[in-house]
Order: sequence, then C-alpha cells, then structure tokens
Amino acid sequence: MRDRTELRAFELADKLTLSKRLGFLPNEDSLLIEPKVIETEKALNGLMRPLRDAFMTFSLQPSA
Repeated sequence: MRDRTELRAFELADKLTLSKRLGFLPNEDSLLIEPKVIETEKALNGLMRPLRDAFMTFSLQPSA
C-alpha cells in the first residue's frame, strides 16, 4: 500500500510526462524538471522508509 506522499510524487511524474507528450511542456523545460522530480522522489522515499519501518515495528508489538 502506498502512502499519500508517494502517490503525490508519482502523480507529479505522470503529469510531467503527460504535459510533455501533449506538447504543453517543451523538451528543454522537461529536461530541467525531470531530474528534480526524480531527486525529490528519492528524497521522499529515503525519509519515509525509516518512518514506515518504525511504524510497522511499533504496530506489530503485542499489547500489554
């Protein structure tokens, strides 16, 4: 299951691709934006992974 942050990053990448394919975003501009989107996705995943792991560890512990 994906969280909202991850879904928003994928949505941004999809909109970027769609804008480029439909001709709303020139290739020169997309070449500037795409690396930033990828960098942002990686940063968000890096930040979310420890939180997700901590949540799973906490939620799997038996209650007293």
